[in-house]
Amino acid sequence: MSYELFCYFCTLIRSEGYDAESVTPWLPQCPKDLRCEEPRQRRVPRRAGVRSGPAVSGISPAQGSSLSGTPELTCGVRGLASAGSLTERGSGADLWCEVPRQRQQQPTTKPNPKQSMAYTQLNYHITFRPHCSVPAITEVHERDLYAFVNGFCNHHNCKLIRINSMPDHIHLLVSLPPTMAVASFVHDLKLAAGKFLRAHPDKFPLFTTWARSYYAGTCGYTEKERVRRYIMRQKEHHKKKSYKQEIIRQLKKAGIEYDEQYLLRD
Repeated sequence: MSYELFCYFCTLIRSEGYDAESVTPWLPQCPKDLRCEEPRQRRVPRRAGVRSGPAVSGISPAQGSSLSGTPELTCGVRGLASAGSLTERGSGADLWCEVPRQRQQQPTTKPNPKQSMAYTQLNYHITFRPHCSVPAITEVHERDLYAFVNGFCNHHNCKLIRINSMPDHIHLLVSLPPTMAVASFVHDLKLAAGKFLRAHPDKFPLFTTWARSYYAGTCGYTEKERVRRYIMRQKEHHKKKSYKQEIIRQLKKAGIEYDEQYLLRD
């Protein structure tokens, strides 16, 4: 037993009013043979509901019940007995340790997923085109591509609000979940749609790959209906404007800087 631990239990026992004769039969000898001065009288509060049998031989039952009611002392004596310190020193102690109190378990409640949901509306107007603006999206079979894109969005937990195309580009209005970045969505969509178009050379014979560039702009709840109608009327718009004029207008409206000599060069 360390000197500090011995002094702690010695002070605790003597503060309960036990003299040296009653403590000596079971407490080991002081490691440094020191004579401690009388400590201040301190009553350690007893823990309610603690039950214990006779703690130490050599102490009267009344003293034993008072001694065992001290939670710090009871735990300390149990620790000494488990370590074998008392028996190794030949004190002849006969210890009866009470069953430790069970820690009260805090009630655990499962989180309600409805209480931790994120309410978002992330709408994007996305447009991209085949490589070198080749008119590879045939008007006769464009609905096959629309159906594939719609299935891709459903598989990735996205909502396709509107889709339309011209032979040299495609427009989408899509709502994305907050866990998906728009760049990842466009990359995966281009990859999957490119494989679909190449797998049907009889329907899309001019398609080779998509251009690397694309446009993606956010639109709020009030703008969603306007963008939806704009995509729906694509074929009417492009009777008067080219895709380059359209994309320049979108970039200026969104405040995106660009260099026209490098625009639509891929």
